Amino acid sequence: MSVDATAFRAAFPALQRYHWLDTPGSPPMPQPVAQALTQAVAQMLSGDFDWLQIDARPLRVRRDLAHLHGVDEADVALLSSVAEAAATVAGSLPPGTVLVPAGEFRSALLPWRVLDQQRNPTVLVEAEPGQSLSQALAAKVGVDTALVAVSSVLSSDGLLVDLQHLRAVTGAVGAQLFVDATQSFGVLGPAVADLRPDYLAVHGYKWMLCPRGAAWMVVRPDRQAQLRPLAPGWKSTSWPYGYFGPVDQLAAGAHQLDTQTAWLPWVGAGAAVQLHASLDPRAVRTHCLTLADRLRAGLRELGLSIPGDGQRVPAAGSSTDGSHIVVATSDDERLDPQLLEERGVRALCTPARLRLGVHYFNDESDVDAVLRAVRDSLKTRVR
Repeated sequence: MSVDATAFRAAFPALQRYHWLDTPGSPPMPQPVAQALTQAVAQMLSGDFDWLQIDARPLRVRRDLAHLHGVDEADVALLSSVAEAAATVAGSLPPGTVLVPAGEFRSALLPWRVLDQQRNPTVLVEAEPGQSLSQALAAKVGVDTALVAVSSVLSSDGLLVDLQHLRAVTGAVGAQLFVDATQSFGVLGPAVADLRPDYLAVHGYKWMLCPRGAAWMVVRPDRQAQLRPLAPGWKSTSWPYGYFGPVDQLAAGAHQLDTQTAWLPWVGAGAAVQLHASLDPRAVRTHCLTLADRLRAGLRELGLSIPGDGQRVPAAGSSTDGSHIVVATSDDERLDPQLLEERGVRALCTPARLRLGVHYFNDESDVDAVLRAVRDSLKTRVR
């Protein structure tokens, strides 16, 4: 039986005090994650822990992540950041152009920029007026393209990229597709994972509710043989691990790409992934997109602008605008960050710009609180 939104919300003590809409930056910690971390620290403090057992926990998390993504365990590499994932792929690219949005998050941008620009020139793509980012990227793809790297949704604007179109365009010329799903997996996850890009990277400390330092990459089976570990070590070999002496071969599949999994982040990640496994993905997506659409509509009515209106990509199976991240702007800079903070609204706000992110733990009361605070903010600034 799936956990519904009300029960899920109850797992977050911080929501008794705050209307939390800053998950694009960081979510509050759920109780199961805090309990797992507290127990592990207590056992370390008392000496009642087995380091071999705690070191093996990421292997169980890999299994659970594979289930959430709908892939085989052998397709999941355990890392500590999206930058590691991108750098791993960058180190094994064939010659050719790399296309990246000019405004891409730097963890998914810089690993390509430091490549040999004679062999793998990086082209920073910007959309022309009236053109979506997806259209701009697709228009640049050609026979000389080695890879397109893009985030499924950027927290800076909340716009979804049309990954289905990019998958078709890159596949037609044999180019690879690297997707950073950090800002979507956990809310829109299945709609992204079903596309099966060549590489799908996620840092779990956003929507997946993991501690920072637990990240992973899903690697399509036909791409695994061409990749090499970024920092090979004993975790690049098969379980049970060996520690000394030569190794004839690395682990099979994406497991060989594993980096050193820090204990506490992956203890917390195990609890977070199990919490997500208790949810109905379709219910999560519908709940979040419905609330986000109500936020966008309410902010428009208050006179704010929504960047990218008319360029939105519907989420798979949804008639909504498609993104759980809402960005609104005030041309006359009338937003009041201090007032929102005083009302207990956690969001990224400046006088000119407001960013909100809707998770499954949010409800109508959060939307109402935001819209009231923004309305009062605008009234106060007019006087």
